[in-house]
Amino acid sequence: MKEEPGTDLSLLKELTYNRAVTYEYLQQYDKALALFQEYTDAFGADEKAQHEMDFLRSR
Repeated sequence: MKEEPGTDLSLLKELTYNRAVTYEYLQQYDKALALFQEYTDAFGADEKAQHEMDFLRSR
């Protein structure tokens, strides 16, 4: 995701992560995994997201 000068993407990053977590909570694991993949594509991999993706792949 391209960051423009003067913008803060931290809120968007958090909302994107929480959206994926919500689908996981709703037991829609395929959708959650797809959203976590979109998250890592947009914001880069991080340990929390990778952990969630590994879990979802084992479901």
